[in-house]
Amino acid sequence: MNPISSVIWLWNIPAYHSCLDAKDGKVAIDGWSKLSKHDVIDLAKHFEADGVEAIIYTDISRDGIDAGCKCRGDCTIGEGN
Repeated sequence: MNPISSVIWLWNIPAYHSCLDAKDGKVAIDGWSKLSKHDVIDLAKHFEADGVEAIIYTDISRDGIDAGCKCRGDCTIGEGN
């Protein structure tokens, strides 16, 4: 089993998923070096309409600083608001 398949199996991630990285509500692109003009919530809703079953979301302003999740922003993605 390749490493990606192992992670999908281990974490029980649905087969059709996507990742969103964002900062201050805007989608990060180019290895987090730039912010797009796209709102992360709008893009998540677009993914859902296209059949994406799960989104792996990273708030890049907090990633790697050992500060835990930013529940207000992270939960907004999960609730679809």
